[in-house]
Amino acid sequence: MNKRFRSGVGVLKSDWREILWRGSSIAATMPDMNWEPQGVSEIVEIAYQVFESYELVPGLAERASPIRDYASELEGVPLRTVDADLIRTYSWHAVTTVGGVEDFKHFMPRILEVQAADLKERAWIHAGMVTKLKYADWKTWPEVEIRTLTMFQQSLWLDLLSEFHAFTPAFDFLQELEKIFTSVELEWFLDVWDELDAETALRHRIYSLHNKEQQERFPRRESALKFWALLPRCNARLEPLFFSLEDRTLANEISEELWSHNLGFYKSEQPFGPEYYITPEQDQEIPRALIDRLYAAAPEALRPGFEERVFPFGDRLESAWRLMRFARRELPLADAAYFAHRGLRTMGDAEDFLYFLPRLLECMAFEDWPCHGDQIVPGKIRECRSHMPDDFWNATLEFCLILWQRRLDRFDYYHCDAIQYLDEMAAAFDGPELRSFFEAWLARKDRAAHLHLAAAVYRAGYWNRSDDTDPVGEWFREGTVKEALLRFQSGLAEPALQNKIAAAIKILS
Repeated sequence: MNKRFRSGVGVLKSDWREILWRGSSIAATMPDMNWEPQGVSEIVEIAYQVFESYELVPGLAERASPIRDYASELEGVPLRTVDADLIRTYSWHAVTTVGGVEDFKHFMPRILEVQAADLKERAWIHAGMVTKLKYADWKTWPEVEIRTLTMFQQSLWLDLLSEFHAFTPAFDFLQELEKIFTSVELEWFLDVWDELDAETALRHRIYSLHNKEQQERFPRRESALKFWALLPRCNARLEPLFFSLEDRTLANEISEELWSHNLGFYKSEQPFGPEYYITPEQDQEIPRALIDRLYAAAPEALRPGFEERVFPFGDRLESAWRLMRFARRELPLADAAYFAHRGLRTMGDAEDFLYFLPRLLECMAFEDWPCHGDQIVPGKIRECRSHMPDDFWNATLEFCLILWQRRLDRFDYYHCDAIQYLDEMAAAFDGPELRSFFEAWLARKDRAAHLHLAAAVYRAGYWNRSDDTDPVGEWFREGTVKEALLRFQSGLAEPALQNKIAAAIKILS
């Protein structure tokens, strides 16, 4: 924690709480309940009513992993008096190694209550609970439950922004919410942060800018990209705050960092603004026959003794136990992402990785697939090449090409990194196979693909490298990209976009 950042309390605009309940459809579902705007503690009481029908079925310890020997202590105690420390621990183990979804719902009000009451522990409990909500597929729950939990997160966000403590940074809170809310749903949280004039809300923003550890996580996060996009609109409020700080050295450091580094990052990485975004109504569908081919070509079963091929470190054995619980096609996305990161390194061997590979590829097509999966899976595919039959390899290549076309169809803040995706595919494929990705890109005649091409030129770090053996860089320098952009530019009637394309062509020249 940077001790130079002082704690503080600010005043929030009261009308933001109105947004929590505006347009709510569950007021009619539960007419006797008070749905008027209120604070976190009041929402906790609502949660006790919403989830009161979920009684704890006896035998929780029998529905828990043997290593969770505290599970029996959660039974036989009135819900409101369950020990707070036990609830904090349970929030990290619910559904996966202690009980199921029904048990999780039973304890939900108490989890919310403990989270709301303890500011220092709030971030830790929040991370565990959000992960379990995602795992429990909470968006399929009854609407009244979804809305109650959404209101809790929104109200908690307003409380967080009303106070500043570096041990509960706003950006960490957002990064966890990315697990359970879509990028569109996250707009509410970011818009609130952007509009609030409270000094504490601005201090959260400054801390996120100044904290080096936070910055290292920025480039690959959707909310981070939106965070950078909000910077030009908030500078007018930020800069006066910088220079009103008593610590003038700190104020100058933050001001210099914002203007010289952070905005420079934003402008260089995001050359095209919202006026150029393209979002298809529907993503290209991946043929079910192709998915079936992948599963048919992969190993039919996980070899016995998988847990013995797992390095006994951290929670890897516990995760291995979860991986073996599910049918391969039903493996939850969170577990697939965990294995994608650790498979072939500290969890299993090549045969184990290939057994799960069809599910990993299938999950890569999901909108909420973690970004690190795109980076990690391709390199491991190459390592397993000698273990893959030709039909498995060819189906994998065909699947990745479809994902590539889907990437080119969409162009916005969150999907403007085609060059990065191509760079990652180079970790899996080479020669004619890799060339097929590049040729598919150049063969496209649509606007989105050409905007990706121009944006890729601006991101010269991905192709203008000194490595002469780099195929992506070789293609960008050979002239075909420049020719494609010249053709695109000649058909444009928008002077502003023509100038941006001309600038990209000049970079290539």
